Parts: sequence; C-alpha cells; structure tokens
Amino acid sequence: MTTQSTWKLQKLSEKEKAESMNSRHRYLFAKSLLFFFFLAFAKWGTAQTTPTFQAQPNEEHYVLIILSEKWADAHEIAGQVARYNQALPNAKKPKKLQLYRIPFLGKQPVITLMGFPDQRTAEAYCRQLQENKPDFLQMNTVEKIWPIALSNFNEMLRQQSAAKYETFLKNHYTF
Repeated sequence: MTTQSTWKLQKLSEKEKAESMNSRHRYLFAKSLLFFFFLAFAKWGTAQTTPTFQAQPNEEHYVLIILSEKWADAHEIAGQVARYNQALPNAKKPKKLQLYRIPFLGKQPVITLMGFPDQRTAEAYCRQLQENKPDFLQMNTVEKIWPIALSNFNEMLRQQSAAKYETFLKNHYTF
C-alpha cells in the first residue's frame, strides 16, 4: 500500500506541476500583452491629441517668457526680470517668478511669472513690458511673451504641446 500511495502522490505532483507551468505561461503571456499595450499607448497616446484652449478671462493667469535658444542665460535674465518687477507697484507685479524646463517650448528654461488675478492684469503687464523695453528685452534673448490662463497652462503641460496656442493668443488676447 505504501508503494501505491507514494505512486499516487508522485502522479498528483506531476499533474500539479503541469498545471502550474500552464498557469505560469498564461501569466507571462498576459503580462507581455499588458506591457505591449502600455508601450503602445504611452508612446503614441499624448501625440495624438492637441490641447484645446478656452478663453478664461476671470481665471488666474501666468506670463511665460520664452527665451531664445541661441545664447540666453536663463538665470541671468530671470534676475533682470525680478529686478524689473521690484520697481513695479504691488498691484501690477507678479506674486512669484519660477524657472521651468518645458522641452516642447525650447531648450532653455521658461521664465514663468505667476499670480496675475485675471487676463486683463496679465495683458497689462505684457503691454507694459513692450512699452518700457527693459534691458532683457533689448538683447534679443527673449523669443516670446505669452499671457496664459492657469487651466490652459495645465492643459499645455498635460498634452505636452503648445500647438495652436499662438493662434489662440492672437484671437483672445490684446497686448
């Protein structure tokens, strides 16, 4: 009896091994399929959509100063922008200045001025920059100055694209 019961145990364990191997193969196959779909959607998912910008005149606004890629030193220009802002009255100056690396806008960091309460105030700041022409604007180091609503800025970052923003800017902003 012991020989027969041992044989049954061995046979069961071989059957279990076979089932285990089948389930492992199914697991690896499913895992590889999931990985394939992840790669496919991760690579092409964001490239298929372009941001949809909406006019938000009463929303908080930022001003983006996009620097030239030729020879601009972002930290030096940010310092000049900060000095320029110190001379402004509190009601007209931004609350915060930050440098962000936004690769789809250029190789240089983008100077981001935050805390404009609405579109009108951000436009007035941009207009004032163009009228006063501070040193950092006269050195051909600044490529673009964009006022942008916070939600549109977030949409731009989420979609990793500024496609169509200049057209949107021309249609909805005056500065």
